[in-house]
Amino acid sequence: LHIIFVILYNFQKHATKPRTEKHNPPGPRGLPLIGNLHQFDGQNLHKYLYHLSKQYSPLMSMKFGCRPVLVISSSNVVSEIMKSHDVVFSGRPALVSLQRLSYNGLDVAFSSYNDTWREMRKISNINIAN
Repeated sequence: LHIIFVILYNFQKHATKPRTEKHNPPGPRGLPLIGNLHQFDGQNLHKYLYHLSKQYSPLMSMKFGCRPVLVISSSNVVSEIMKSHDVVFSGRPALVSLQRLSYNGLDVAFSSYNDTWREMRKISNINIAN
């Protein structure tokens, strides 16, 4: 009974806590431990993220579990990041949730920095520029 009380107290404490992450862009508030994962629909994820980009901004912060994630919905911002900060944003954690959302981690957004990623980046940059 004591453990249940502690869990409920911590959940309530985190759920009502104001956001203190001043350096992160705006985004939907997630739940403790699972972040925003409960809000995703695997079939219509692109529509959900589009709706959120209109509600918050093209640059949003979310949480996949306990990990903070930067979501970019603007081709201009993506192009700038791919040109100037590609190595910084190339590494990805090996999370089961990301594997499920990203073709087993084989897309340009969630794959690790390697030769395959560099090839996908070239193709993406060509398509974004056109």
